[in-house]
Amino acid sequence: MRLSFICAAVLCCVFDVAASAVLAARPNIVLIMADDMGYGDVGCYNAESKISTPHMDRLAGQGMRFTDAHTPSSVCTPTRYGLLTGRYCWRSRLKNSVLWGFDHPLIEKDRETIASLLKRHGYATASVGKWHLGLGWTTRDGNKGPWPDRSKNEPHAAGWGIDYATPLRGGPNTLGFDYFFGIAASNNMPPYCFIEDDRVVGNPNIKKTPLNYGNTTAPMVAGWDDSQYGPNFTEKAVAFIDQHQAKQSDEPFFLYFPSQAPHRPCVPPDFVRGKSQAGRRGDMVIEFDWSVGQILKTLQRHKLTENTIVLVTSDNGATPGDTFPPKSKKRNGNILGETFGHKSCGDWRGYKSQIWEGGHRVPLIVRWPGQVERASVSHELVCLTDLISTVADVLDAKLPTEAGPDSVSFLPALLGKQPANSSDKAVIHHDYSGRFSIRQGDWKYVAPFAKARRGAETGALLFNLRADPAEKKNVIADNAEVAKRLAGLLARYQTADHSR
Repeated sequence: MRLSFICAAVLCCVFDVAASAVLAARPNIVLIMADDMGYGDVGCYNAESKISTPHMDRLAGQGMRFTDAHTPSSVCTPTRYGLLTGRYCWRSRLKNSVLWGFDHPLIEKDRETIASLLKRHGYATASVGKWHLGLGWTTRDGNKGPWPDRSKNEPHAAGWGIDYATPLRGGPNTLGFDYFFGIAASNNMPPYCFIEDDRVVGNPNIKKTPLNYGNTTAPMVAGWDDSQYGPNFTEKAVAFIDQHQAKQSDEPFFLYFPSQAPHRPCVPPDFVRGKSQAGRRGDMVIEFDWSVGQILKTLQRHKLTENTIVLVTSDNGATPGDTFPPKSKKRNGNILGETFGHKSCGDWRGYKSQIWEGGHRVPLIVRWPGQVERASVSHELVCLTDLISTVADVLDAKLPTEAGPDSVSFLPALLGKQPANSSDKAVIHHDYSGRFSIRQGDWKYVAPFAKARRGAETGALLFNLRADPAEKKNVIADNAEVAKRLAGLLARYQTADHSR
């Protein structure tokens, strides 16, 4: 026992010394996140994908592809909260579902984020794209909230009672980002306008033309074009890098680029329309890949490739097809669309919003020249909540005591090392309805849930993902002790204020 302890300590010291030497220079960090892109959408994850993704495929060839990477939730707002803070969103006020465009800020004002951590260490920081974490609006009568339930159809809930000339009181600029350009929430949620820093761009005083999930009375700015989300975001992201480099300073930068693609409604710009074999949604994945390519070209143009970490991932699993009318329909509460024979979540069970693997197992590609081995593959269990601890390790920095309570660094995996106690690591998953599961090693325990959607299994479930990756066979009856242990671990993490 003593010898094992000494060996482990020596190995840790060797890794620490090597890591310190490797990480002496502060790299730029670019984090690009798709909205509803599944495990099977990207060519390097699915050889039979009907969508061309050359830029992401090339990136994987230049870096590391994770096969067991997960989002903390199978829907967007909770994942974004967890990614930026390293804290499971179900510890916040949001216990299920997602925010809407006029909801109040979700991330607590004093909570450390990846952006605030990096800003304290001398980084210029920017967020370009879909925010979806609340912004702090003010109504025309000066009311700053809290507001009534949006289901009561109050004027501010649809956006008509908002004072768009008043600066926003929350959002990216209050959480460590120097610059923000984007939209309040999903591209199917009002208001239909861009926001730059804490100001609305233009005046959203025109009724939105309805799309398949649009709101006929929602405000938008004149000339709004749903096909131009991605091109506008990409242009602003490129401009941020250009302007940063024009300063000719040694200051590193962090760019967080949460794209709106391929989230519904799928309205691809002309230059990608019809380019996939998977309908409009497939075209939107191509748009996302194009955005990745534009940012990579910009880094190369400024000779930044060698000292920039690029991460590409998704906020949750995919929808099961193209949901643009008239092809969409509902089954057991899920929106289903024409798949065109394309497996958006690969061979994993389920889709976005669900507790099954297809809802939260996502692509994660990391390129870091000279540090991450080219064309490498990691099978380590990682979660997007782990990013803040990983970034802290890259900087050789300590997180504040209360920061990243559910975050475990995967820097050792990136550097080709075996993470300490990796077999003991547990990740909690959460779905749209609020159902929990916990994963440790090969085992995945799904907690019982009375409010599951119609037709769903509501009792406790246990799967061995090595033997049954499709989650077809509930083996809880033959492995009662495993289920009991995982249920106890889940309960302990839920009760505590951390799982790290």
